[in-house]
Amino acid sequence: MSLKGSLSDRDSKTKALELFKEHRNKVKECIVNLEEVFKALYEKGDCTTPCARLIEKEAEADRLKEQLIELLFKGAFLPLTGEDRLKIIEMNDNVADAAEKTIRALKAYLPWLWDIDQNLKKEIWQLSHKVTELSEHLAKSMELLADDFKSAFQEAENVEKMRRDVRNKGYELVELLFKQKNSDMGATLLVKEIILDIMNVADVAEDASDFITAIVVKYAY
Repeated sequence: MSLKGSLSDRDSKTKALELFKEHRNKVKECIVNLEEVFKALYEKGDCTTPCARLIEKEAEADRLKEQLIELLFKGAFLPLTGEDRLKIIEMNDNVADAAEKTIRALKAYLPWLWDIDQNLKKEIWQLSHKVTELSEHLAKSMELLADDFKSAFQEAENVEKMRRDVRNKGYELVELLFKQKNSDMGATLLVKEIILDIMNVADVAEDASDFITAIVVKYAY
């Protein structure tokens, strides 16, 4: 989607900052939707609506990214170098992409997943909730990057700490999954893939937070 008309330098800066904020929030919405999917799977056994919502939100994030990159290539100002601006936008967008990948896989596997243990469904939902909390710290870190490097760094560190928590919880669930007796091995392997996909969302978010840390070191010291 192209930006219509010509913009002054001041208007370009304002528009770029607005789009940067919109994209950041849209990615966070994707992760919130990811949790809603697993909550619905646990509570209702039907996650069709939140799955569709996440896919739609991810497409909206892509469109915002395209508009923002177009502005950046036109020279719109943000408080970082052009290369850094572009990379952080793309890395944040990767988080939404990872969430969408999880849901695409889940939709494909659903016929195999209806009968998995209800307690396990709840544990997977709780795992996705941890990823939602992590994404909030990432969004806050990006927000603070404009004018408070110290706080941005602290929020990025929170992402790293929470990512470790997600990985520990995820591998505990995988271990629990394979300890279940009389479970269908095909379904078990598919559930394992879903758990690993959720963990990957946290890993991708940590990649973005690591880059924020690198930016702080680059500009603050």
